[in-house]
Amino acid sequence: MLKRLRKKFVNDVRWTRSLMVGIAALGLLSPMAIFAQNATEQSPSSLWIRPQHPGDPLVWGRKDGILFGLPSPGGMGGPRGLIRVGLVSPETGKPALLNFIAIEPVISGPGSRFGRMAFSELEESQLDPGKRGKRLWVSSGPIAGTLETLHAGRSTVERLSVPIDVERYSVNGAHVHLIASVDSDHPDELRLSVFQYPDSPPLEELT
Repeated sequence: MLKRLRKKFVNDVRWTRSLMVGIAALGLLSPMAIFAQNATEQSPSSLWIRPQHPGDPLVWGRKDGILFGLPSPGGMGGPRGLIRVGLVSPETGKPALLNFIAIEPVISGPGSRFGRMAFSELEESQLDPGKRGKRLWVSSGPIAGTLETLHAGRSTVERLSVPIDVERYSVNGAHVHLIASVDSDHPDELRLSVFQYPDSPPLEELT
């Protein structure tokens, strides 16, 4: 099946990268990785993409790997309430959308799972009345995110981390936030760590 998906992707967008999508979930930690092969070997620092000034498109990631973004003018398009995932287009040199990631908390309690779940892209915003989709924003620190150097033996790795806040859900009261990160030694992998705030109802699942 993965071979058919990779073939379809290349045929549809005429890119030479092959993709394999994997999702892993454990408790409230839900990393999602998208692997793109044939990354270019270049200086890690020169390959980061991130906003530098207020008003810049909210897009982060690697020129030789994966990109992620939030709804913003000039950023990757799509509905509110969704994290964008993309790659740099080899044709235009600009971020090109691949897919979306929704944030769907399930609170603990009686009843069906669906009845206890909320959907970030479907709920009406309380912070932006009249608009559908929860507001997503960089919750703390610079909009460029935090770029840190990690040491592993003789090797060094750069890690870009971006804290993402999610407007409180009105359907089930869940209040959550995420940290999105990319490492320079795995430029084609996006990691999402998800958490609940202390004032959130207990969560059974954060998908």
